Amino acid sequence: AAENSSAENDKVTGFVFTFDDITKLQTAERKAAWADVARRVAHEIKNPLTPIQLSAERLKRKYESQITEDRDNFKVCTDIIIQQVSEIGRMVDEFSAFARMPAPVIKETNLSEIVKQCIFMQKVANPSVNFKIVEKNTNVVINCDAEQVSRIVVNVLKNAAESIYDSKNSEKGEVKVTVGQDEMKTVVSVKDNGKGLPDEEMYGKITEPYVTTKKDGTGLGLAIAKKIMDDHNGTIAFKNNNDEGAEVILTFFREEVK
Repeated sequence: AAENSSAENDKVTGFVFTFDDITKLQTAERKAAWADVARRVAHEIKNPLTPIQLSAERLKRKYESQITEDRDNFKVCTDIIIQQVSEIGRMVDEFSAFARMPAPVIKETNLSEIVKQCIFMQKVANPSVNFKIVEKNTNVVINCDAEQVSRIVVNVLKNAAESIYDSKNSEKGEVKVTVGQDEMKTVVSVKDNGKGLPDEEMYGKITEPYVTTKKDGTGLGLAIAKKIMDDHNGTIAFKNNNDEGAEVILTFFREEVK
C-alpha cells in the first residue's frame, strides 16, 4: 500500500509504503480448512468400518469349515476385506490425529533416549535396514512433549525405510541418525540411502496437508510433524544428499534465540 507522505500545492513530494507478510496467516487458514475436512472425513468413514470388519470375521468363522468348494478363495477374499478395512482404519486415524492435534505437554525430556527407543522399534519392524545413531552429545535434554516428538521421529524413520525399499539400495539400506546440541539449538538429522526426495520445488510443499509422494500415503504424516515442530519452537527441513538418498533435519531452538 502507498500513501502520500506530504503534498504541497497539489504536488506529491513523497510516499509511505507498508508491507504485510500474510504467508503465515494463509498457511494457518489452509490448515484450519483442511483440519475441518479431515474431521468430517474421519467421522463419515469410521462409522461403517467396524460392522464391515465384524461381518467379514463372522462369515469367515462360521462358514470357512462348511465350504468344500473353492475354500481357499473364500479365505483369501475374507482376509482381504479384513486387511483393507484395517488399512482404511489406519488412514482414518491419521485424519483424526491431524484434525485434533492436542496441545503439547512440555517438560524436561531426554531426547537421546527418545531417539534410541524409536530406532529400536524401527529395527524390529525393518530388520533388513541398518539403523545407526551418532551422538555428538550424550544425554541430550530438551523441553518437549515426549509423546509428540517420538511420533515425529518414528514417522521420519519409517519414511526413510520405505524410501529405501523403493530404491536400488533395498538390499543394503542404511539410516544414519545424528543427535547434537549447542547453546542455540538441538538438532536431530536422519539420513538414508533411499530414492531421495522430489525436486526442490516440493521441499516447501511436502508438509502441506494431503501432499504426498507415496502411492498409498495420506499426506498427513509430515503435516502433523510440521505442526508439532511449530508447537515446539522448531523447524523441519528436507534436502537430497549429494550421492543418494535424502536427509530430514529436526531443529529445536532455544526460546530466547529463535
